[in-house]
Amino acid sequence: MWMGIILGIQTMLAFAGADPSLSRLRATFLFGAAVAAIGYVAPLFATRGVTRLT
Repeated sequence: MWMGIILGIQTMLAFAGADPSLSRLRATFLFGAAVAAIGYVAPLFATRGVTRLT
């Protein structure tokens, strides 16, 4: 979990670069939101044939 947090922060800092403008900040957070959305939805498509014991 901690490695994911650190990697996410560093990726967003690298994506933002040295440009402190509002448009670059907005693009950085949209990029972060898109990556988070993919990470949230990905497990829905990664299913295995799980059998339940009832």
